[in-house]
Amino acid sequence: MKIVTHLEDTEIQKLIEDTFEANYLHLLNWLNKIVRNREDAEDLCQEAFLKLFSIVCSKNLRGIRIVDIDQYLWKIARNLLNRYKKKYDKDSQINIDLDRKINIEEINEEDRHNDNDNLKSKLRKAISQLNYKHREATIMYHIEKKSLKDISEKLQVTEKYVKKILYESFDTIRTNYQMDNYETEYNYRPNYLKMAFSGEKNKTSDLKIISENLTKQNICIACYKSPCNIDDLGKILGIPKSYLEYDLKWLHERVFLKKTQNRYSTMFFIFDNIFNSMLINTFIKHKSCLDKIINKLIERKESIKSINFIGSDKSMEKLLWFLIYSFTDLTSSLIIFNKHDFNYDNLQRIKGRKNYTIGIYDTGKTIPLNPLFVDKYNDMCDWTVNGTHNYKNSQYELNWINLFNENMLQNKKDEILPYTQIILKSKEVICKSINNNFNFMYLSAKEKIILNQLISLDFLSLANDGKTIIPNIYVFTQKQRNDLINIYLEIFIEMKPYLNKLYSDIDKICKSTIPSQLHADLKYYSYFAMMFSHLFTIGFAYYDGKIYKPQNAYDALCLTVNITKKDKTYENEKYIVKLITDNY
Repeated sequence: MKIVTHLEDTEIQKLIEDTFEANYLHLLNWLNKIVRNREDAEDLCQEAFLKLFSIVCSKNLRGIRIVDIDQYLWKIARNLLNRYKKKYDKDSQINIDLDRKINIEEINEEDRHNDNDNLKSKLRKAISQLNYKHREATIMYHIEKKSLKDISEKLQVTEKYVKKILYESFDTIRTNYQMDNYETEYNYRPNYLKMAFSGEKNKTSDLKIISENLTKQNICIACYKSPCNIDDLGKILGIPKSYLEYDLKWLHERVFLKKTQNRYSTMFFIFDNIFNSMLINTFIKHKSCLDKIINKLIERKESIKSINFIGSDKSMEKLLWFLIYSFTDLTSSLIIFNKHDFNYDNLQRIKGRKNYTIGIYDTGKTIPLNPLFVDKYNDMCDWTVNGTHNYKNSQYELNWINLFNENMLQNKKDEILPYTQIILKSKEVICKSINNNFNFMYLSAKEKIILNQLISLDFLSLANDGKTIIPNIYVFTQKQRNDLINIYLEIFIEMKPYLNKLYSDIDKICKSTIPSQLHADLKYYSYFAMMFSHLFTIGFAYYDGKIYKPQNAYDALCLTVNITKKDKTYENEKYIVKLITDNY
């Protein structure tokens, strides 16, 4: 007779191992004789040992004695068998439901206690220590309640092999469990945080380092909504404190985390599914405002074309890609200036950087989307925005948004996106080539290669004389750009009440979802969210048939690229501020 009370972890482990070795085959054969189904018998036997493990741990924590553990095991097995037989009697089919789960929630009421939370976290910790296939199979089967067939398809193995690794997982959990009294969702699978930025590119590789380090990513996610100390993080992530110390120090030194009284808070915006869903619903709600932007640009077709900038001879359907992008880019700034006397220099940036760090996090959770979006515009979720790009030197300013949908990409994303990098790296060559006195003979060998690539992508064309470069993008003098801004301002004044309502709703989303440690820069995040108006306006126009539909992604590459030639009086931001001052 084995009396169980007040045992150490290692003693419990040894006790369960001894009980398993002494009873497993006898119990399995007995169950098999009764149910006459080897697989069901194995499931029942496995469940009996798991329940025994759960109950022993729970009772031991509370100092309750189990007089005879072998007898207790057989009692558990008999109760499971009675449940099995009741289920079988109700179901005339031979294939009894095998969809059982780890019995955290099914422990008998007499064995429930507040300390059972401790048991849950021990099992979660044990699951997190399994190898990939064993862990995924265990999570999908016991927690996500997936069928053996679904698991086998997901893992690309047979159902028989799934059963084998499920049993092996149980055995590993039974023998190698870890005591931990904190319930956490992170232990099952690590979360992934994609790193991006808004603004000028950094010379350092900090974002790349975070992108390649799951621990750093999960620390940032865990500290985003509420501050955590190192003990909290150890429990949440299931990682020993000794392993967290270096990553916390690294993130804190680079101001990705802020430390206040030994608690850490994430100091950059994380764009997640909830925020994205709320943003989609807001733009759908204000679709009439975005439609007005398109219509008012079309109404001013003749005024726009009369500016006579390079590219103004293109069809209005093609011009609208650039016009929508540049108008919404400008008006997002106008709304912020008007509302907050917005000034980039007043915003707090990490360590004086000229950009904002942004994390992109798939939480797996969302909120219901507007039915109009689901029914008509859901494909907009498949659009790829490869960033808004800006390049300035003393002579030129280049702006471009790289926007595709899956139909344009035609499953050639890996082929297309490298070309966007070519364009980004060739911005200086583009600016040189539009100069009236340009002679490609003065280009370096490397620049000539880039020039040929730009010609092949139809960004530029070579005239019949073999020397003159003809831009296929939009090129403005400073006066032409200012003339276009004046037209935009006319539209903006007419649109101001509608844009203010849109901005007000976006601002509410930011205030309600962005944590308090980032509220000092709340204006910027509202501006960032407002900038998505170009994506939704172009997207709505695309699906409503109002703008040109590129034949493929190559055709779409240069639809928004525009260059302004600066003159000696060029001060674009001051010009915009003057316009606002004169008109409000």
